[in-house]
Amino acid sequence: MGIHHDYKSKRGERAMAKQQKREAKFADNAERKEEEKLVKELKKAGLNPEEIKQFLEGRSK
Repeated sequence: MGIHHDYKSKRGERAMAKQQKREAKFADNAERKEEEKLVKELKKAGLNPEEIKQFLEGRSK
């Protein structure tokens, strides 16, 4: 049989694991970008960093 016997049989498992990892990475990036966009808008509105921090903490709860 040889060393590569289970290579094709595990192909689907590896593909699913890679897809899950990719989706988790994209989700994290999307959340981070959304938060950065919100902070930028709050700064433009004239809030100081302390008020922004309190707003974000209240939003995450």
